[in-house]
Amino acid sequence: MLYIVYVIAVFIYLLEGIGLSRRLIYFWDGTSFWFILIPCLLALICTRSLKDLGSAFLLLFDKGEASLTQYQKSLGAIKTLLITAVISGGICFFISMINSFRSFDATYTDSLYWLILDISVAMLSLLYPLVLLLLLLPLYLLLKKRITV
Repeated sequence: MLYIVYVIAVFIYLLEGIGLSRRLIYFWDGTSFWFILIPCLLALICTRSLKDLGSAFLLLFDKGEASLTQYQKSLGAIKTLLITAVISGGICFFISMINSFRSFDATYTDSLYWLILDISVAMLSLLYPLVLLLLLLPLYLLLKKRITV
């Protein structure tokens, strides 16, 4: 139950930091989002961990005893998701930066403006995995704590 409160508090914190009414659109980039989401889904599907990721949330709220194997599989699914998201976000960031620098033309002052805009969009590909880490790390730690207890 405390995890739900944590997730809501994180969303309120992020929305307040962004400035909900005026700047929320600046923090959306569909290309970066899909560039991170698709490898995460593929990694979970290929490792047959998608179901285990769903059961991680169920195990968190389940008061009954689950097997050690179920907890380990859920921890593996969360770890797979987080590592894949960070790697995909980093790759997307580097691709965006390389493309931005390659298209930069120093002879035009307008080009500097577009470079700055490209950099801000490229940073979103790092922000999305960090938000995912912020949201799922407590779930990972709570499940790991149940294993060690």
